[in-house]
Amino acid sequence: MVSRYPQKNTQSHHHCSQRLDGKDQEELEALLKYVSRIIQHGEALDYHNHVLKNKLSSTSQTIESLKKQLANQQKKMSVLSLLDPLTNILNNQAFKNAVAKRVAEAKRHNEYLSLLTIAIPHYKEINVAYGQRVGNQLLKQFTERIHSRIRQEDEIGRISENEFCVLLVNTHSAYDAGTIAEKILTSVRMPFSTGKYRIQIGANIGIAVFPIAAQRIDKLFRCSSGALEQAKKSGENQFKFYSESINKKYAERMETLQALRHAKKEEHFYLVYQPQFDLIHHRLVGLEALIRWQDPVYGIRYPETFISLAEDSGLITYIDDWVLKEACKQYALWRSSGYLSNKEKISVNISPQQLTQNHFIQSISNILEANKLQPENLELELTETSLLEQDELSLHIMTKLNHLGIDIAIDDFGTGYSSLKRLQQFPISTLKIDRCFIKDIDCEAHHKIILNSILQLGADLDLKIVAEGVENIEQLLFLKEKGCGFAQGFYFSKPLNQQEVEELLRK
Repeated sequence: MVSRYPQKNTQSHHHCSQRLDGKDQEELEALLKYVSRIIQHGEALDYHNHVLKNKLSSTSQTIESLKKQLANQQKKMSVLSLLDPLTNILNNQAFKNAVAKRVAEAKRHNEYLSLLTIAIPHYKEINVAYGQRVGNQLLKQFTERIHSRIRQEDEIGRISENEFCVLLVNTHSAYDAGTIAEKILTSVRMPFSTGKYRIQIGANIGIAVFPIAAQRIDKLFRCSSGALEQAKKSGENQFKFYSESINKKYAERMETLQALRHAKKEEHFYLVYQPQFDLIHHRLVGLEALIRWQDPVYGIRYPETFISLAEDSGLITYIDDWVLKEACKQYALWRSSGYLSNKEKISVNISPQQLTQNHFIQSISNILEANKLQPENLELELTETSLLEQDELSLHIMTKLNHLGIDIAIDDFGTGYSSLKRLQQFPISTLKIDRCFIKDIDCEAHHKIILNSILQLGADLDLKIVAEGVENIEQLLFLKEKGCGFAQGFYFSKPLNQQEVEELLRK
């Protein structure tokens, strides 16, 4: 059967296909090579771009690093421009700039500064005898010893070849500066080792206190330099203040300190007792132990003449401990002899330093136990001023004492600036009104107002109020009228020794 459709020429079609493939093969291969080259070129471009980016990033990091290095170097150069190259402390100009800044701050905060000018005597002779290298080593060690005797916040600078200055910030008195000067002189008096040489030198120091000596910086430096010249005239290892009156007072203070140390060693202290009375029931309610110093030269010395010195020198902790032991011992003897019942208290003054001593609570417990006393028999007195200085540790200790049953009284109340929050914060049981408000009660109207306020405050806070320094019937009647429950003073009794207390108790 013949197909109606024409047959394809398969042979001819296959031949054409082969012919077309052959014709385009070279073009196709060329195209593929071209595309391959483009791809390779693109990859190369990507690689080069990646390398370039890395190089740019690395260059950027290098630039930033160089900038930081440059900034640090400039900072170091700036610092070095302020320092003496030999001793590495402030140079003359930098020190004066520091003083100017500190003076401005002291004016704003109403603080004291002390400027010490320190000179090494015979330094030029040392250089001639031992050489410049030894002299330089000596200056470095001298600087280190001064540094070791001052605080981190204080300033030190080299003013000239053999002169240095120290600025003591926030000094409470000229005596503080004198104490530091003594420490520096003691330190630099020891021999210096410079290689094969051991050289013993000294120093002289002049002291000027801002703003007492001067309020202008240039005058402050002149006062300190003038004091230095006076110290040089007194011999090596001496210091002087800008004012002869301060020199005299400081010498007297040091004499008293030596005598006080001698009194501790020889036991020249004794106690007297100030009776306290209940104004409502007209009876004795307690005795306040007061220290006296039997000075073999000056006779009886009262606390106001030596307690502040004892606090500054650290002797106060010994004094407080001695008073506490002696008062409790005597109180126990009066109890066992029938002079006192369990109702009366013995009151003892303590300092803030004693309050924060290690094992203070344990020490009190031991004293009470040794004398067979109860905590309720003891009252500890702190001044209002010292209360303002108390911190969390003091609060913790006072709270523990209160939990034991020991009463805490605030002495000289009204002379400080206690806030109501402060009074509520601390476990206080008694306020003792300072005698200055009682003394002028008849002629000073504002004292009556203050007394009324304190008495009302005591009532509101449920505190016991004791009036100190009651000397006449008018004062007593006013206090009773206003509701003051307790008092002490010469109207009732002067401070009494042991025998006098016993005579009083026998009546």
